[in-house]
Order: sequence, then C-alpha cells, then structure tokens
Amino acid sequence: MKCSIYIPVFNEREGLRRTLRALIPEKGNHEVFVVDRGSQDGTEEVAKAHDWVQWVASGKGTLAESLNQAAEKGDGDLLLFLQAGAAPVRGWSEAVDKVFSQDADAGHFQLVEADPSSKLAAGLRKLALKAGQQLIGGPAGLSGLVVKRSTFNEVHGFIPVPDFEWLAFANRIKEAGGKVVPIPHDVQRAPLPGSRQSDPWEDLIDDLRAAWRYRKTDSFDPVRCRRKSSAAILLAHDLFDEPEADEYFAYAREALLTFNLERLQSYRGAHKVVFMGGNDTTKFVGQPSGVQVCPHVRTGLAKRYQNLFQQLETDGIDGMLLVRSIAKDITHARLKQISEQSGDTPCTIVPDAEGKEWLALWINTPAFDLFRNWEPDLSIAKLESAFFDAGLGLNMTDPVARLKTHHDARAMYYAGMVDRIPA
Repeated sequence: MKCSIYIPVFNEREGLRRTLRALIPEKGNHEVFVVDRGSQDGTEEVAKAHDWVQWVASGKGTLAESLNQAAEKGDGDLLLFLQAGAAPVRGWSEAVDKVFSQDADAGHFQLVEADPSSKLAAGLRKLALKAGQQLIGGPAGLSGLVVKRSTFNEVHGFIPVPDFEWLAFANRIKEAGGKVVPIPHDVQRAPLPGSRQSDPWEDLIDDLRAAWRYRKTDSFDPVRCRRKSSAAILLAHDLFDEPEADEYFAYAREALLTFNLERLQSYRGAHKVVFMGGNDTTKFVGQPSGVQVCPHVRTGLAKRYQNLFQQLETDGIDGMLLVRSIAKDITHARLKQISEQSGDTPCTIVPDAEGKEWLALWINTPAFDLFRNWEPDLSIAKLESAFFDAGLGLNMTDPVARLKTHHDARAMYYAGMVDRIPA
C-alpha cells in the first residue's frame, strides 16, 4: 500500500535529517511531506536537498490543523505521521502492509528510545512505555501513527484538542466502528534536545497518569493543558545591564545560559520556546532545535518584547513563562511547580535571594493586559505596584539562587554544572 508520510517540524534540522535518512531504504513509491510550522534554522534546506520530499508551509494554527491541511495534498492509501527525529526500524513498510491487509483502520508503532545514555534505564522505560501504551490504547502524541485515508476523511481528521491528539482521534475511529490495532514494529525516537537536563521517568509517569485520566474520564488535566498552551521565554543576561566580568565568570555565565536553554528545550508542556538575547548571546546560541530565536537585536528590548507578545497572543498562547538565564536553581521540577502553583493567580514571581529582582515570572491570561506594553524591568517592587493599581493579586514563591558573584561561578564547578576548574 502507498503511504503519504507527514513529518511536522519546527526548527528541527538535525532531527529531520535523521528521519529522512531512515526512510530512504524503503521509500519505494511512498510520498513524503515535511510540514513546516515556522522553522528558521535551515530545516527547509535539509528537506529540499531530497528531490522526493515535498515541503508544506502550514502557517498558523494548532498541530492538528497543520496536519489536516497537509493531508489534503497526498494521495496515498495510508497516512503515516512521524515526528522529526523518529526513525522507523527496517521492515516498517512490510509491517504496515501486513497489519492493514487484515482490515485495520488505524494503527500505531511501538515508540522506543534511541541512543540512550543508560541501556538498562532505557530498557526499563521501554517496558514501562509498552505497558502504558497497552493500558491507554497507544501513544499520546502524533508520531508513529498510521491510518487509512478513507477513515481519516470519514472522521474529518484530527480535532484541535489541548492534549492527547492520538487518543482523541482513536476514540472517534472506534466510535465510528473502526478497528485500531498496535503495529508490532518499532520506531526509534532520538532524545529531545536538552534531554540530559530532564527526568525521563518523571516525563513518562506524567504522560501515562494524564493519559489514563483522559481515557477514564474523557476530560483533560487542566494544569497540564495550561502548560501545553504556554510559551517559555529565556531572557539572556546581555538584555540587561550586567557588570563587567573576568574570563572565568564570563565562561560560567555562558555555560549557565546553555544549561537553562537546554532545560527549556526539554521542558514538557511548553507549546513554544523562545530565546531573546543581545547581539553576543544570540550569536553564541545559534539556532537551537525547537527554539524560536527572537531577531532584530538592534531593536530596543521593550519593542522586541512587545512584538513577541503580540505574536504569541495571535498564536493563542494562554500563559507565559519568562526565565532569566542567570537563574541557577530553575529545574524542570521548579518550572512545573511555578506553572501549577499559579492556579487562578494572574502572576507568579520567583525572586532572587534578596527579594529585589525576579528570576522567573509565570503570567496567566488575566494579567496579559498589564504585560502587553510592559517595558521589561527587573524590579519586583514595580511589578507589585502595577498589580496593586490594577486590583490584581500575585503570588511570590520561594527564591532561587542566581549567578551574581565569582563565588557563584566557582560553585557551578563543584555542583558539576561546568567542567573547567576555577583558577
């Protein structure tokens, strides 16, 4: 059977290269569509280097809407959806033919972790993931999924749900009398960029717990959905006035910037990750995978921020998480805590140890009016005054450490965050 293969991408040049390379041996008469969602890192050049790949610029909208639009362009009997970085193991085409020759309407591959740092841990996670997928009826996301085109059209494609697109899609197929089955074949997925900063067990448990709740109650976890519809923004140190630093302090500052960028890259739930820096840090980070680098470094900070805010509002963002690159204690657990702690509070502030400057801000939609024309300022006192004048409440959470002194820089070495020995 002919497959129309759809690969959604956003600044995922290297992941796309891996996926396309894996498809070559069994490309046959299958057609491949790369569905771009605004890449700026050369992803398009990677796709167009293969004359058998069709490039689809999806414009704005949810992932579900982008894939629905792209699906109209193919004519394959089957639709196969893959994330950039996912690599079907040899024999995938034969496995698909075998399953769909037995009257299946849709199916899902077994997703496994590739290139693990620990084979034992990866093996255990594979078993846990396999058991979890059997319990909830397949993977939560849109990767490694195959569906008949006739079935896809019958249920009118994906619906723009806030989470678990595949589970919602599979439910609709079953409600229409269709048959959804596992495909006994693996798709290897590369670790997410920045995943060395994440906790894969916690990520797996979070996915399975929320998916099980959705499967049993047909309702979404509101806290998780709020995270998934938010934007995480890393603000580099050279956006603000910073004291001159000696060579080792500058090295530690760049290392911490990289560390925090990786944390946000692999932060589970953020719909979009944005980096905003000055000329030096923008050159330093380049174009990280899955990250939008805010351009126009010669434009004033206030104007750049306002342009970004307007764009995110247009994209339908419901929350914003701003993190300063000099924050040392902003872990994945802390990022989740900030977003979950907010509840109905319009803003949560994470201060530094002195309580005078913020190191992270979580902003909910009720506070968007205050931040629409905000001139980014580090003062907590000014934020508190603005919220008081607007009659809005805010939440102050526990302070975290920041990179501020040469002692802080040396402490990064002893904490294992940098390899270079202090002078």
